[in-house]
Order: sequence, then structure tokens, then C-alpha cells
Amino acid sequence: MSKTMLLTLLCAGFALTGCNTVEGFGKDMERAGGSIEESAQEHKAANTKPEPAPKKPVRNRTVVYR
Repeated sequence: MSKTMLLTLLCAGFALTGCNTVEGFGKDMERAGGSIEESAQEHKAANTKPEPAPKKPVRNRTVVYR
């Protein structure tokens, strides 16, 4: 076995021992995804610029001199 394969299997084994079933692993992943999504939303809100006020249309008036 190569070292990479062994390391991959060990990491997967440790990750799966934290949750006893596949369902538990799914719940853990769902929670992790939810926290990542919340963090992304917070950073997105903090990094957005406020939209500028809409500009009023300019009316061109023709002046007629007599």
C-alpha cells in the first residue's frame, strides 16, 4: 500500500468513528455545511457596498428666443 492510500484510509476511519452510522455522518456534514453557509452570508453582507441612489433623469428643455 502506498503511503497516500494508507493516510487516506486512516483519515476516513477517524472521520467515520466520530459518528456511529452513515446517517450520523450525514447529519454532521449537514451541520458543517450550514455553518459554512451562515459564515459566507455574514461575510457577504459585510463586504457588499450600498447601492447608490437612483439618478433623476435629466430633462432637456428647448429654449426658444424671439
